[in-house]
Amino acid sequence: MSNRKVFDQFFADLGDLKIEAALAAFADDGYYHDMPVVTDPAVGKDAIRAKLQFLTAAERIEFRFTSVVEAGDLILAERVEVWHFPTGETPSLPVMCAMQFAGTKIAAWREYWDLQTLMSQMPASFLDLISAARSRA
Repeated sequence: MSNRKVFDQFFADLGDLKIEAALAAFADDGYYHDMPVVTDPAVGKDAIRAKLQFLTAAERIEFRFTSVVEAGDLILAERVEVWHFPTGETPSLPVMCAMQFAGTKIAAWREYWDLQTLMSQMPASFLDLISAARSRA
């Protein structure tokens, strides 16, 4: 499978909140770094799983890619993600992504976005939804 196919499948799985399927795309020692988050990076599948679990506070996440560039083992992608919450809110967030591959596995995933842009749109119940998502983990 090509890196681009892994990339596309990863975001399809992540958007559908299929966390385990998305994790299967990572190398065992892969890492995920949300640049605005001070607790990052998450290294290894267990740490990445724990970090991604908060996404299940949403019903789904839509990824609208505006540009994707592949060069060797690196994919750079610009997107807007739209979070769909059970309460009806749909905050959107512009994101720049850099994903490096080792073989056909994700070795490094770095995300660049603005925390205030995201948090200013989140539903009032967001923290409660995150707590509920973490308790399901």
